[in-house]
Amino acid sequence: MRLRWLRMLQGYEQREKAVPRTFQMLVMGLFAYFIVNTLGLSGFRLISILVIAAGFAVSYVLALQDSNPAYVFFYIFLMPLFFFRSVIPAAGLMAFSGFILLALFWIFFEPGPVTVVTDYRIPEETTPAESAFLLSRDIGPQELVATIFSLMRRGYLKVGEEGGRIMFYKTAEYENDLTLLSYEKFTLDRLFMMPNIDIMMQTGIVYSCDQFPDKIDSELVMKNLSDWADNFRTLLLDSLRKEKPVLSPVSFETKPVFMVIAGVYLLAGITSLGIKGSRGSPNNFAHFVFLMEPFMMAVLSLVFAFVPILPLTRFGKEIYAKVLGFREFMRRVEKPRLIWLLNEEKMDVFELLNYLYALNLLSPLEWALEFVKGKGNNEQALLFTKMLKEVHFQWGRGKNLRQEQIKYRFL
Repeated sequence: MRLRWLRMLQGYEQREKAVPRTFQMLVMGLFAYFIVNTLGLSGFRLISILVIAAGFAVSYVLALQDSNPAYVFFYIFLMPLFFFRSVIPAAGLMAFSGFILLALFWIFFEPGPVTVVTDYRIPEETTPAESAFLLSRDIGPQELVATIFSLMRRGYLKVGEEGGRIMFYKTAEYENDLTLLSYEKFTLDRLFMMPNIDIMMQTGIVYSCDQFPDKIDSELVMKNLSDWADNFRTLLLDSLRKEKPVLSPVSFETKPVFMVIAGVYLLAGITSLGIKGSRGSPNNFAHFVFLMEPFMMAVLSLVFAFVPILPLTRFGKEIYAKVLGFREFMRRVEKPRLIWLLNEEKMDVFELLNYLYALNLLSPLEWALEFVKGKGNNEQALLFTKMLKEVHFQWGRGKNLRQEQIKYRFL
């Protein structure tokens, strides 16, 4: 019992400390750039080197503290900006060194050739949330919704509606269930434990874990979603690194990290254009290259944000190939063929629906929902769309930096 309470209180503290990592990286990168650049322009280049080294140490500590190597990779890719704007301000060196770093990242972390075999069978070795991340390289509301519905399909909870409000019902004890992955247990805690902890914190009324109700209003869960979303990301990544393992230990969300890197280079380039009395003549080609280099790096970083690069283990490559094969089948299959597979019970319609949503296969999703309604499950189809709408809204609430690019239509 004491361990259970300790786990809940630690979860509450995590929620209080949660800060969007992309925001942390952006602030850290810009702050380091302006300090180093100011020192370099003032002639204190040795101090600039010390500040750069201190910044790297901070990124390493954050990576260890958060079990996320993204901080270190983020800082390394900003090194060309720091060094060749303050320590050695020479035209061409930033772009050249940045290109070398990106090339090395591609060589060592690109998954390599994957043999894809089109297959209608849903990959059993991976959950819908994990499959979604392997394709998007970014953890967002899709992964959370997919996790909730996966847990529902496995009998840990039910989703219902009372008075127009979505309700979560606990249907199985999970605290000592060794089959649950860390991010799945975390999700269940957030659904059924933390809302009660919040109520006790607000009211001062303390009651035991055994008195926690098995029914929770979704509003109590979703209102703090944006606060603990980063904890869900961390646990999902840790699970893919350690519990499966699908990813190598140095894996991270490449898409948002490279987007923030591009943002730092872009803002640095705009700042350089605004500084009067820049080195060299305005009509000099070297001066033009010197000013344009940050923008070139911003474009390259943005390209890498949308390139499928993810360091996978050998097992991870096998899983990745199966996910690609299933996605390819769903893209090619004709509607009558898929309906036949569903009618013959070779596929579970709700499991299929969860994968279609997680893999962002929007066109099949629409008619699959219609198929569910035709089978007399109209209520569950409507609850599915209502819940994913709420999760998408609450996930990005208050995070202007993180703009989800998922578009879908609701029934």
